[in-house]
Amino acid sequence: MPKVLVTPCDKPWRKGPGPAGGAETVDDLYARGDANEQRLAACGAKVDGVRAWDAGHVVGASVKK
Repeated sequence: MPKVLVTPCDKPWRKGPGPAGGAETVDDLYARGDANEQRLAACGAKVDGVRAWDAGHVVGASVKK
């Protein structure tokens, strides 16, 4: 299995401790939402890659089996 597909997904981003995860402004909440949405999309792509690899398809490159 390609190593990139089995690396752990990133943890959700938090600015720090405190109420609302350390967010001090509404912009902080938007930034956290955007970062977490990107991390979720990347993790979903890894899962799709694992499924494709498991089904016998080559992911992202012409690797010979």
